[in-house]
Amino acid sequence: MAAIGYIVTRGTLGPSAELQSRYAVKVFKKELQLPSRSEMLADIKKRRDGVMQEYNQDTPKIHPTKYNDELAQAIGALPSFWSLLLSDPKLAYHFYFGPAYPTWYMLMGSHSRPDARQRILQSGEDMVHEITLKTVRPRAQKELQRTRIIPMRLVALCFIGFFLAVLLWT
Repeated sequence: MAAIGYIVTRGTLGPSAELQSRYAVKVFKKELQLPSRSEMLADIKKRRDGVMQEYNQDTPKIHPTKYNDELAQAIGALPSFWSLLLSDPKLAYHFYFGPAYPTWYMLMGSHSRPDARQRILQSGEDMVHEITLKTVRPRAQKELQRTRIIPMRLVALCFIGFFLAVLLWT
């Protein structure tokens, strides 16, 4: 028996639950061995103490990217930046500078998907911030464009203020 999805993350639970399922399948097939009970309890304590120190709350909210990377590494599904750099530089660029999409964990290892690379390279069309979307409803698209202009004006105003302060100071 496995407890899949029995965590609270700071983000979405779906990718973590999928990786937990893949991990559990490997354990059931005896391809992976679970850590000892004392190691698991020590890991739980370390994570709980880290949450208390970072967020000052007892609810164990796990950072999904770190946790997913740990699970993916354990099951052999975490791509290596250096191997990607040698084999596919464009994909390595997206791996290092792009968001941590769940599709990254489908590139290699068991249960890999042949279309994972294409999904990652086309994922920019699905991003909400700093990119105009084709799939967004027209009203939402106008709102995104309007909210993007306000911070740019604020930065420009701060830069002008800083420049004037330097000129007046000298």
